[in-house]
This record gives sequence, structure tokens and C-alpha cells, in this order.
Amino acid sequence: MIQRVKIAPPYSIMFLSGEEDCEIPDIPRESKDLVWSTPSCIVVGCYPQMDGETEITVGPAHEVDPGYSPSFEGTLETPNWAIVVSTAEGKEILEVPVAKRETALRIWQSHPQWPEKVTVGLG
Repeated sequence: MIQRVKIAPPYSIMFLSGEEDCEIPDIPRESKDLVWSTPSCIVVGCYPQMDGETEITVGPAHEVDPGYSPSFEGTLETPNWAIVVSTAEGKEILEVPVAKRETALRIWQSHPQWPEKVTVGLG
């Protein structure tokens, strides 16, 4: 099932986690990357909050793949059988059930610096 939402997340980042007590990655000040990860948390840069909303899509990778190379490929620990997408202030945006305790995922961003669309493909 594909889930979509448009938001202007605070600080222009969103978090993907599979448990409440996750290890948040360090975000270097001068980083040109827009995805940072630990085994239990992924932080994804979004469109600048003051400029507008980011469309966030989460679903099976084969259904949401936009047709270009992902900016991130990896796994996320999901011991609670779900991935929670939340803001830096802890507000839950989406919760997506998963079938495994470790979930493979790919993340696509529509632009390398100012992505108006962030797509998360599971599996």
C-alpha cells in the first residue's frame, strides 16, 4: 500500500525509525549529503521549510520507484514491525507496517539539494 503526504517539516528534515529509542545519526554542518543513517534511524533532507511543502511517498519499492538512481540504499532495524516517519519535533507523519524485523529500503529525492519529492521504497 502506498501512503502519501505533503508537509513542510521543521528544519527541513524527516526521520525514519523502526523503534522509539533509536540512535539518531550525526549530521555534519558542511555535509552536501541529504541522507544520514544509523542502523535504527535515517534522517532525510527535504525541501526548505520556508519555501514550501515536500511530498513524501512511502510504499513497495517496485511500485514507487521514480525511475532514477536512489540517493540511499540500505536497511533499517524494525523490531516493532513498522517504520515511523516523523518530524524533528517528534510529530508522527506516517506509520507503515513492515513484514520483517530489518527492512530493506531505498530513498529517492527529486533534487540533490532541494527535493520537493522524497520517495521511500520498501523491500
